[in-house]
Order: sequence, then structure tokens, then C-alpha cells
Amino acid sequence: RSRYQLRPEKISVVPNGVDPGRLEARVERAQVREQLGIGDEAIVLLQVGRLTPQKGYDVLFEAVARIADRYRELVVLAVGEGPLRDDLASQAQSLGIANVVHFLGHREDVADLLQAADLVTLASRSEGMPYTLLEAMGSGRAVVATRIGGIEEVITQAGMALLVPSEDPEALANSLVTLLEDPEGAEKMGRA
Repeated sequence: RSRYQLRPEKISVVPNGVDPGRLEARVERAQVREQLGIGDEAIVLLQVGRLTPQKGYDVLFEAVARIADRYRELVVLAVGEGPLRDDLASQAQSLGIANVVHFLGHREDVADLLQAADLVTLASRSEGMPYTLLEAMGSGRAVVATRIGGIEEVITQAGMALLVPSEDPEALANSLVTLLEDPEGAEKMGRA
């Protein structure tokens, strides 16, 4: 407003939105898991975003390393391309979770992947209003995300998602455990 000397009544904010029709899965959950080599009993965490520092995959991997022994069937689907791909693969190896993390690259079937997931994570360091969050919520998936930027504009009430501080793998791990230990609560959150 100050840069262009605009009056407040002349400004409208148009938030991001998603087309609900694009969130309809084309492939059944079990079939998606089979195509990915993931069993029905697996616990699937999904994070979609470029493999850059902003998206916090490194923090997610540290959180997953804290809980991987507790959940032997845990699988992390990392969807996206980016310059940190090799570094993140090395990190997963050094944390002992290389067998847990599946790098899927760029995908056009995110709606199908959302249906195959149990929880969606967003461990970002900064965000505007992330489509990943909107798509996860529109697909009825429970979300654990960082308490930053536009995420807080979307998550306006308790019970819509679990929010954790950025750069805090311990808090992220604890929130994941909270939802993994309460599947009914996670399902209720997804519906909310």
C-alpha cells in the first residue's frame, strides 16, 4: 500500500485455490501403492515440493529418523525435483532411512499419491500459501506442517492440522507420532 500510495479499500487479496475436480484420484489407493512397491500395511507419509532448502526435507528426514525404528512399515514419499536431490539422498543414507525414503521426482498424479498417503507433511522454512497444503486438505488427508507464513492463514482453527515450529525435527517427529498413534483422530482431522 505505501509503495504505490493505495488506499486499503482499493486492495483485494485473492488467495490460492485448488480445483476440487483435480483432487479426484484416478487410481485406487491399493493400486497406487502396488505400483510404488508399497504394501497395504505401510504407513505412508507424503511431502510434495521442490527439493530445495525452503521445503525442509532435511528437517523431515531428521524427524523420520527419530521414529523409523518405532514404525517398521514407515515409508516417506518425497515428490519433487531440485538441486538438493543428491544431498538429501546422502542424508537419508547417513541417517539410516534410505530404505524408508522414496524419491519419486516430478509427478503429475499427485491426487493419486494423496489417496495412497496416510499423512501429509510440509516441513517448510518459508511459504506463501502452499498448494500442497490446500490439496492435502482438499483430499481429506491429515497434515503436519510448520507454523510459518501462509500456512497459518490456511490453518485457522484447532483440529485442522498439527503445526510445529520450523527447524524443529523433534516437534515434527512428536506430531507425526501423535497422529500415527491415533488413526481415528488423523481421519477426523482429514475430514475437518
